[in-house]
Amino acid sequence: MEVTFLNPGSATEPFFGKLTAFMRIAASQLDIDLEVIDCHLQQSRMVGETEALLARTRRPEYVVMGNPDGAAVDLLPRVTDAGIKVMLINEGIMSYDHPKVGRPRRPLENWLGQLRPDDQQAGQMLADHLLDVATDKDRFGTDGTIHLVGLAGDHNWCSNSRVVGLTRAVKAQPNVTMNSVRLGGWNRDKARELTSGMLQMFPEVSVVWAASDLMAAGAIEAIEAAGLVPGRDVIVGGVDWAPVAYDQVRDGSLTASAGGHFMEGAWALVMLYDHHCGRDFAATGVQSTFVLLTAENLHEHAAFFDDSRWEDADFARLSKAKNPAADSYALTPHAAFPALS
Repeated sequence: MEVTFLNPGSATEPFFGKLTAFMRIAASQLDIDLEVIDCHLQQSRMVGETEALLARTRRPEYVVMGNPDGAAVDLLPRVTDAGIKVMLINEGIMSYDHPKVGRPRRPLENWLGQLRPDDQQAGQMLADHLLDVATDKDRFGTDGTIHLVGLAGDHNWCSNSRVVGLTRAVKAQPNVTMNSVRLGGWNRDKARELTSGMLQMFPEVSVVWAASDLMAAGAIEAIEAAGLVPGRDVIVGGVDWAPVAYDQVRDGSLTASAGGHFMEGAWALVMLYDHHCGRDFAATGVQSTFVLLTAENLHEHAAFFDDSRWEDADFARLSKAKNPAADSYALTPHAAFPALS
C-alpha cells in the first residue's frame, strides 16, 4: 500500500513536524509505504509538487493532503481523475466551495473523505476555561467585566472556526467584554507586536485567547515586556500542543492549550488502511475532538511531548480491519496509547 502525504507545512514546524512523526509510526505499524513531501506552507509549492506527482509514471495509490488557502479545490479533481484516492486532513473544503467539488465521493468518487478537527469546539473550550480561570482570579475590570482580546490566525477554515467558538463562549457569559480580535498570521513575532499594541489600547485586558500556541508564546513575551505576569495578571491560552506549550503550562505562563489533532495524519492512515483491506469508513466528513492541556493534567499528557515515548503508540489497535469487532474510530490522542487510554 503506497501513500503520499502532501504535507502543507514541513518536518521542522512544531505542529506539522509532530503530525508527520506520528504518521511515520502508524505507517510502520500498518506496513504502509509512506512518502512525505513538504510544501512549506506555500500554496504554489503544493500545486507544483502535485503536478510533479501526477507527471510520474508510477503514482501512489493514495494521497493525503490538506487544503491550505483553498488549494485542494483545484487539485482534488485533477488528483482523483488520475485514479488516485484522496483523504483530506486538517483543513476541509469550505462550504462555499461545495458547488465546485461537491462532498466526499459525490461526485468525485476517489475523494474518499476528510478528517478535520472540531475547531469550533477548540475555540470555545479554550475560551470557556480561560474565562473561568480569570473569574476565579477576580480579574474583572473597573466596569465589572473580564476584558479579553484574541489572536486569530488568518482567514482560513481552522482559524475562522476557532474564532466562532471563541465568540460563542463570550456571548454565553454576560460579564465578558471582547475588546478586539486581530489576525496574527500564526506568527509569534506578529502576535507579540499585536498583543503589545492591544495592551496599550485596552489596559484592562486580563485574558488573551490565541488560535495557536506560537501566537500565545508571542503574547506572553509582550505581557512580560509590559511588566505584567502572564498567568497571574493576564491569563493566556493557545491551541496545538506545541512543544513550547508544555513548558509554558508547566511554568504557569500559559494557562491552557487545546490539542491532540496532530494525530490526524496517523488516523487518516488507519482509515485508508481499512479501506484498502475492505473495511470502508464513512464517506462523510469526520471530526476529531480536542483535549485541554492544563497544569492539573500535565502529567497525564507528558508522553505526547516526549518523542522517546512516541513509539509506544499502537495505531494497529485502532484499525477495524485488524480488529473486526470495532464499529467506530476512537479519534482521541490517548486511544493510540494503551497505557494512557
